[in-house]
Amino acid sequence: MRLVSVVGGDLKVFLRRDGSDVWEPEKSLSLCDATRNMPGHKESYFGVAAVAAKIVSAGAGYIVLTPAEETWLFSVELATMEVERKHSRSRYPS
Repeated sequence: MRLVSVVGGDLKVFLRRDGSDVWEPEKSLSLCDATRNMPGHKESYFGVAAVAAKIVSAGAGYIVLTPAEETWLFSVELATMEVERKHSRSRYPS
């Protein structure tokens, strides 16, 4: 089982193995760095002065996020930590 959190501008993924009560850090991603070259990105997103990101939707193996200050949807594939803006789930979160 995985738990995802957004702290400041960082996405953190934690893993709890079967039979364990301990959440172990598995992966992390700087949202500022990961989204910097994407169309529509603004430097104010996920920077030092940014409020945070919001998790809009989640599904098997991915999450959809947006900056807190405005709607700019993108998804993160949790297995690879790849960020994508063009995928249909980023346009129409469930």
